[in-house]
Formats: sequence, structure tokens, C-alpha cells
Amino acid sequence: MHGIAPSEKDTASTLTPGQLAWLKVSNDHIATSLSIELADVWGELGRKKFLRTLAWGDEVSVAKETSSRIEIETVYFNEQPDGSILPMKETGYIEPRKSSGIRTADVIRPASQNDVLKVNCVDVQQGDGAVIESPDGKVILVDGGDNQMFARYLAGRFRGTTAAHPQGIDCILVTHGDADHFAGLPEIFKSETNKEKRKRLFIQPKRYFHNGIVKRPGKKNGRSVPDLGLLGATRKVGNKTFLTGLEENLLKVPDKEMNAPFKEWKNAQKEYIHPRATLMGSLGKWSRVPEPLIFVTELVAFFNVEGWSRLADDKRAAKRGQFFGFSRTAYGIVKTRTNGKRLFVYTDSGNVQMKEAYAYAVDSSGVPQPAEVRRA
Repeated sequence: MHGIAPSEKDTASTLTPGQLAWLKVSNDHIATSLSIELADVWGELGRKKFLRTLAWGDEVSVAKETSSRIEIETVYFNEQPDGSILPMKETGYIEPRKSSGIRTADVIRPASQNDVLKVNCVDVQQGDGAVIESPDGKVILVDGGDNQMFARYLAGRFRGTTAAHPQGIDCILVTHGDADHFAGLPEIFKSETNKEKRKRLFIQPKRYFHNGIVKRPGKKNGRSVPDLGLLGATRKVGNKTFLTGLEENLLKVPDKEMNAPFKEWKNAQKEYIHPRATLMGSLGKWSRVPEPLIFVTELVAFFNVEGWSRLADDKRAAKRGQFFGFSRTAYGIVKTRTNGKRLFVYTDSGNVQMKEAYAYAVDSSGVPQPAEVRRA
């Protein structure tokens, strides 16, 4: 990987460092993390007034624990007239059903023992965008789609950032030079001036990695450039062609040698760039276990069947003809949690109380085996 380094919890009681700057946990509350796969949070005793569902590894501020319930300090976010989002405290309850056999002591454990690595795959439509968060608070962005959706997700995940208090990003990793994997990243920089405060995100990346391939303009001297010429210098050895024009530093590549998406990303990088480091270093000690286990997949979408359809534009409809249509009603961000011994993959659906979830235990040979999803 080639890298350049830049200048130097979304729901419920899972808070980002920026949110914790606003809300300090009371001295009489205990910082814990969820130790089972899922736990429903209720606004009233007796499992009434559903608030949300927490997942394994989420931080939980506990006010009181009995043999039948856990009283927690949770947070909801209230939009202000100026568009800013303020976190507000409220009391919630985790009450495992008696029939589940789950004890309250099984639900939480001290926050200092949290060893869960989190990977959230974001709906960016075309391409990919993922956020990796280590147990000790490090954040890695992998790709970013080709639109504003990744920036919007991050602004919601890391609320309340400002130019003076940006969200630290330990690494931005661009897997390859297709625009649908990185053209959405400049949208983060553009969001700093968004009219709606809740859509703004200020970040402070420490590292940036790419594979060294820069796509060139599609035309040169008014003529189309062959595909082989779009990626830089090449060398032929025998009957094989090798790409040799890898770039160590994107900022040193002249604008005329970049296509439009690369130029835009280059300009955004100028705000972030700093000294190089390693990707594995950004994961810290969690990259040095014998077999680090990271599972990344795509989003899950939910559709209605609409049947035979046609486009509203008559000219386009005449050209395309009829097609069998679906309409997307909701989507789920795929979320993965693991500590190398357990693996948990789940997604939200259109129904806030319903989560599609799968749990696995990693056997002695390193193979994930299906396990029970425990839900309090």
C-alpha cells in the first residue's frame, strides 16, 4: 500500500468522543459494555415503550442493576431550530425475559474489558464504504462511495464536530481507483460548509493509503485514450504487460495527468495530508492477534414488488420498453462485531424492533461455526 498522511456511538448510550464532550457520565454511573449479542432498551418498566436495541460491544452507562433489570442512562438526539443536534439524557431499562434464561450479570461487563472490533458497511448505492472502529477508539474509513451518502452517515455517527474539535480518523484506506470507491470522500470536506449543521463533519485524518494507481483523463489531444493508457506507464515482459506507473504521493501528480474524480480527491487531500504510518499500526494491538478476524460485506436492502413498469419519461420509455420493477422501501447497514473468538453480523430493517442477526463461534481451526443469537 502507498500512503500519505494528513495533518493532524451512533445510537442509544453508544457515544462518540465528540458527544462525550457534551455529556459527562455521572459519578454514580458505571461504564460498561454489552456482552451479549442484542439487548432491547425500554422507556418504562415491564418491557414497555420500546426505545432501541443495543448490540454486542456497545458502551452502556449503568445507574442501577438488580437480578431482573438494568437501569441505564441512554441518549436521544434532539434537532434544534438552527439545525444542530443536541444529545439529551433519558432513563432506559434492559429487562431480559425470564423465559430467555439470561441473567442481568450476563448482559454487561466493565467497559475496560471491551474487546469488540466493529465494522459497519454503509449504504453508498454504487461502490463501497465502511467504517472500522477498534475497542480502544481508533477509527478507519475504507472507501467512500461516489456520492454524499457516506459523508451523511459519518456526520450522523460522529455528531457535533467542529473545525476546533474534529473527529480523529486513524486511517483512510482507498482500495482502488474506481470513482465509486473514493469520489464520495471529498464530500466530507464539502460538508464543512453545509447549510444544515447536522450534515457537517470535520475530520482530522492521520493517514491515507491507496494502491498507487492513478486514472488518467479519458481523452488526450481530443482523442480517446485506450484502456491500457488510463493507468499510467506500463512495461511488457514476454507476453505479459505490467503496470509500472505507480504513484507514491498523489499530491505530486500534475492535474493534467488525473481524471476529474482524482483531481477532486487530490484537492480535498490538501486539507488533510500529514506523515506516513502503517495501516496495521492504525488498528493497534488488535491487528497483532494470531488471526485477526474482520468480516466486510455489502448492505441489505428491502423492496416491494411493483410488477411490470415503464419509465415516466416517454422518450426513455420508448427506448427501454417495459421492465419488471421493484421499489426500495428501506435498507439495512450491515454491522459486524468480532473479538477473534466470536463473530456477530446483523442489520437493521425497516422495522426498528427487528434485526436480522447471525452469531458464530470461531473453532480451534479458525473456522466460524453457527451459534445462538442471545437477545435480552
